[in-house]
Amino acid sequence: MTEKNIKECQKSLDFVLGWFAKPIFINGDYPESMRSNLSSLLPEFSEEDKKYIKGTADFFALSFGATLSFQLLDSHMKFQQLESISLRQLLYWINTEYNNPPVFIVENSWFVSGSTKRDDAKYIYYLKKFIMETLKAIRYDGVNVFGYTVWSLLDGFEWHRGYSIRRGLFYVDFQSHDKKLIPKSSVLFYQKLIEKNGFPPLPENQPTAGVFPCGFAWGIVDNYIQATLDYVVHQGQYAIIHADFCSWLDTKGPCCHHSCLSYPDSAVQVTRHLCSASPWHYYLADKLKWYQQGSLIFTAK
Repeated sequence: MTEKNIKECQKSLDFVLGWFAKPIFINGDYPESMRSNLSSLLPEFSEEDKKYIKGTADFFALSFGATLSFQLLDSHMKFQQLESISLRQLLYWINTEYNNPPVFIVENSWFVSGSTKRDDAKYIYYLKKFIMETLKAIRYDGVNVFGYTVWSLLDGFEWHRGYSIRRGLFYVDFQSHDKKLIPKSSVLFYQKLIEKNGFPPLPENQPTAGVFPCGFAWGIVDNYIQATLDYVVHQGQYAIIHADFCSWLDTKGPCCHHSCLSYPDSAVQVTRHLCSASPWHYYLADKLKWYQQGSLIFTAK
């Protein structure tokens, strides 16, 4: 990162966050980057004003999450800001920039589709990530965070996105007369989190290190798999492999209910089969191997 990039980054944060934070937590005046760029628009403060403004907050109240009106702004109004989920980085910057203020996260979450009802796994993923980042900031970075508030209790009208997204712990049936409330999966997650006051050192919370078994299959899945019919040589004969939009198969592995490889008089036919326990196995018995070249083609060893 160049010095220019660092200055631009600092300017971006000054315009979005420092606009309010620097006068209150540092010296009672706007950031220098704002003074130099908007000198004719910003009011001048006397020394008495600065002394009065400085220190007028009991704590740093931070709202962090999806800015629902962000995409509506003109590019020059964004100050090169990008939507990010890096809460820990922001907490560290606040701690360093504003002399370790006590921080209360007064609003934090992400959003899910408006069609989501009870199973809001995506919301739980973001919520857990944000709370874990907060804990890391406290334990490893020395940030003085003393409280956290999730947004929000109920689904609501989300600005220009209306009811097309949801951010609540409780699903609201907006079509019903009494606006029926249904607790989502995130309610149980957040309840258990509060009961345990975080993530206690249970086995499921511990990081796992190590390597996968030799011969473990790795792959990349496209958005779709196109059916194809190709000929290969198997034991001196031509064999036909038919991949019918399948998620592939493992003719020997424990994930399959049964083998789907058959040997007709002159061909091998592979029928559609879904591997139930281990996704996307890309191999066929010991005698065949696979590779991808525009379409799915198998060759004999």
